[in-house]
Amino acid sequence: MFPTISEIEKGLIPGTTAPVFETDIGRVGLLICFDLNFPEVHEGLKTGKPDLVVFSSMYRGGLQAQNLAYDLRAFVVTSIATELGLIIDRAGRILKESTYEALAVAPINTNSVALHMDYNWNKMDAMLAKYGSALTFDYHTREAFYVIESTLKEDISAIVAEFQLESADAYLDRSRKMRSEALARFAKATTARVRS
Repeated sequence: MFPTISEIEKGLIPGTTAPVFETDIGRVGLLICFDLNFPEVHEGLKTGKPDLVVFSSMYRGGLQAQNLAYDLRAFVVTSIATELGLIIDRAGRILKESTYEALAVAPINTNSVALHMDYNWNKMDAMLAKYGSALTFDYHTREAFYVIESTLKEDISAIVAEFQLESADAYLDRSRKMRSEALARFAKATTARVRS
């Protein structure tokens, strides 16, 4: 979507969307090099709800790639022309970094979901009682969320539905909606007082 200035000057036509593709391992999004700098690309990917984002680039991305993983709550794999490619988890934590050999390998489980602690915290014991070691919980206390990974054959969305869990993104969307509604009520009440 965002070729460099010199690439555009040479006639490269920018893309207009950041697609996400359904694959055997989950929903996969792509971005290329300079795209990592632009929130417009991140937002485009976010609407596709990727499980994994592949970033191919000449530059390394570093904290930007980690922030992308955290923001999208998706795994990010950076494929770099040299060393220091990364495999990053849904929380923005580096799982593996390539060095001189320019190869990084780490297991990832896309049958997972990121949840905010609010309204989900009290459901963990029941999930563990029913599913035991088939579920793992990765806590990110500073950020107030956690990731549940499942080794069950069924999709994690079945467990989300069964325990009425709310994903971190759904929770934040609900917060935005409630804020808008509260502001609209306040504006309406203020207008009514001014007219009286």
